[in-house]
Amino acid sequence: AKAEKSVVAVASVRKELPGESFQFELRPDAFGRRTFPAPSPAPTDPDFIPNEFGTGVVIDRQGLILTAYHVLGAQSEYFITTHDRKVYRAWIKGADSRSDLAVLAIDAVDLVPIVLGDAADLKKGHMVIALGNPYGIARDGQPSASWGVVSNLARKAPLAPAGTEPTGKATLHHFGTLIQTDVRLTLGASGGPLLDRQGRMIGLCVALAATTGHEMAAGYAIPVDATFHRVLATLKEGREVEYGFLGVRPTNLPPREIHAGRHGTRLTEVVPGTPADRFGLREGDILTAVNGKPIHEADGLYLEVGKLPVEAVAHLTILRDGRPRQIDVQLSKYPVRG
Repeated sequence: AKAEKSVVAVASVRKELPGESFQFELRPDAFGRRTFPAPSPAPTDPDFIPNEFGTGVVIDRQGLILTAYHVLGAQSEYFITTHDRKVYRAWIKGADSRSDLAVLAIDAVDLVPIVLGDAADLKKGHMVIALGNPYGIARDGQPSASWGVVSNLARKAPLAPAGTEPTGKATLHHFGTLIQTDVRLTLGASGGPLLDRQGRMIGLCVALAATTGHEMAAGYAIPVDATFHRVLATLKEGREVEYGFLGVRPTNLPPREIHAGRHGTRLTEVVPGTPADRFGLREGDILTAVNGKPIHEADGLYLEVGKLPVEAVAHLTILRDGRPRQIDVQLSKYPVRG
């Protein structure tokens, strides 16, 4: 109840492009007269049912709404329905595909911002509640609730090869950031809050964990952590979110080395001119920790470096010729993908 006033319905409506027209078949009525189809309701009409929809949360009294980046559509207009049934046209304030977060803005005042918690306090088995806009039904201002427990932490998003990332790992969440929960998340839940028992948002719901026709879908949520706060603060200002870049190609260790008790990721390539090259990393080095956090696989290195901002100094622990070394590297900017 405390969080409900901070949850909104998001409708994405594709803009009609120049030259587009819609042909309707005219049918005679019972008296043989030609009839014309009734005009479709406008997006601000309570009877309007959007084809694309999601959920959002209020993060500022002056009209800023947080949602998931993938809720946004190409060539689309956005409409927000608040808890008091008011509908506002929205525009994109800031958006970041790598974190899958976006901030929309509406001309509204005196909204009720969500209270943010801390996902660092979460443990397996903690009870959580999700509020959302399943199947676009919250267009009356009433989000729906579902509940469950935290199933696991630091999970990887399902791979979806597309766009300019050949590995399909287009976001930080593909390297292992997500809260996994058995809360039932249906179509339209993306962008809604995952709450703890005090009504604080500790995650933003983003994805289903199983496909339709299989086992009941569990869900994933982006954790409210230090990276989340950094990205959110940047998007609220309408600025580009920047991520750290090292400049190496890591590979997982073979089973025989892992069985021997070794952990880390081996560098198979150090790209010339990148921070890794300038600060002395070499091919064959085994990188075992970033800022004191142990690395167990290649994805772990991508994640820990990617969470750091541009020009941050990463304190790296490596094994070279079997001996541990410490190397500090000042990161550059992760390249923006087209």
